[in-house]
Amino acid sequence: MEEWIAKYRQFLLDFTSLFTLRRPRSRRVEGQRIREELIKSLRELYELASRYAKSQRVKIREKERWAKLSAYIAQTINTILKTHDELEVEEAIEELKNYVESHVQTQRA
Repeated sequence: MEEWIAKYRQFLLDFTSLFTLRRPRSRRVEGQRIREELIKSLRELYELASRYAKSQRVKIREKERWAKLSAYIAQTINTILKTHDELEVEEAIEELKNYVESHVQTQRA
């Protein structure tokens, strides 16, 4: 779980830097590059969450949480793939962030 949280925190840092370093002149190309990087990072988070959901060492309740999280990440990836609107992408990432904050980090307590 610590590995997932570390990758998630890195994803948030990367996301923030990607969206603040955009250049207006090559907006379309830059937007596509940003989407590709986001999807790559989200895919890593998805695969790790899926692995936890299938792990024999994780309790059933934890497996359910990880399975739901992996489904939520897959939804976010799908949203990013379907849209070219940067605002929608940012909103999808923000929704994922809210989901993680309310469902994953509370497990640590």
